[in-house]
Amino acid sequence: RRAVCRTGARSAGLLDLARLEPADAGLGARSPTARHAATFDCGAFGRTFDVALAQSVFTHLSLNSVHRCLVRVAEVLRRGGVFYATILENTGDPHDLSPIEFAQPDLPPTTTYPDANPYRYPVRFIEDLIVGLPLKFEHIGEWGSLRGQSMLAFHRL
Repeated sequence: RRAVCRTGARSAGLLDLARLEPADAGLGARSPTARHAATFDCGAFGRTFDVALAQSVFTHLSLNSVHRCLVRVAEVLRRGGVFYATILENTGDPHDLSPIEFAQPDLPPTTTYPDANPYRYPVRFIEDLIVGLPLKFEHIGEWGSLRGQSMLAFHRL
């Protein structure tokens, strides 16, 4: 059984797609549950998860909202489970507050910001958010994203 938890202004409209996706993949019998949760209240599903994914979510969230997401997912991730998330990675000066063009493999460049959507983050900023949480950080990096995003993994201890 699969559950989908999305957040953000556009996400409410994406819930229908989340409900259709398993059927399109031949997994309709899995009966997905989808809900819009601006607070990342994944506990509302009433279960725990082995795997969770936030693809192109952190790119559109403030650092405080990323932290909220990590805390909430840690609450529902089973021991040994993994939460994958993508970011637009800032590999330059973390104190550079200017807009920066972010190259994308098959799309025009995107202007990114340290404090506005779309956000770019140094990996260490994200890693610092899990201090004190039962999560171990892994920087996977390049994974073939069309938008040039880096993959991160958070392993539940």
